[in-house]
Amino acid sequence: MLRQSQGVTLVEVLIVLSLGAVFISFSLQQYNSFTLSNNIMAVNANVDTLLQAATRYYRANCSAKNGPLGITQLVAPQGVSLTTLSQGGYLSATFPSFNPLVNSIGSGSGYIVQFNPYTMPRMINVCSDPPACTTTAPAQIGKIVLWKVQVSVALNSIDPDRLTAYQKYLSGDCLSKIAGSIVSQCSLGVTGPYVVFERTTSYAAANTLDAISTMWTVNPQIEQFNQMYTTFPMTYLTGTSHVPEYQYFYCNN
Repeated sequence: MLRQSQGVTLVEVLIVLSLGAVFISFSLQQYNSFTLSNNIMAVNANVDTLLQAATRYYRANCSAKNGPLGITQLVAPQGVSLTTLSQGGYLSATFPSFNPLVNSIGSGSGYIVQFNPYTMPRMINVCSDPPACTTTAPAQIGKIVLWKVQVSVALNSIDPDRLTAYQKYLSGDCLSKIAGSIVSQCSLGVTGPYVVFERTTSYAAANTLDAISTMWTVNPQIEQFNQMYTTFPMTYLTGTSHVPEYQYFYCNN
């Protein structure tokens, strides 16, 4: 007696389709996760590139008497365009490449570079009862200005939860918004679609390929020590009268 051939049952078809759907869904999740990780790494690499380029630009243009753009006594955030960095040889002309996480519409293709100033008074003790000078009193002789490099990235999203997630993925300092050509500093407490990264020029330079020492973590302290002895005007040491002025730290000259 011949056995009757049996076809595939509906239940078996449904099982196969369900397994296929699960496999496809898992594969898509893995692909999306892999793509997101690659895009995040690419944005971080671009930020590092800009921090290094801005640091080199700062070193080449900053002086002890003038800010990073050579503008005397202008103590306010100062932007520098990617075109300027590129023309000066600090950045590749093809930078940056397309990234779906970044809103590339507008100048800078979604990346804003600026220098933020932080000030503190420079004080010295002066004689308060000449000529005996048995007592002294503090007198302000100028202002110390510490410049930090800030790189801001315009994210291609307006959803608050997604922006917060991207900030954490990118290890950004804060979320902020742009006002004109300048992105507000994290200390101002505003929020927006820009993820902000701020570094001192000494720390930003530590990751460059031309770093000559593995002791880069002490660079800020060493440079501050050097600055105090190379830009402290002689009139402060002799007690001669002087006009309060700005002293820019972390400059080459």
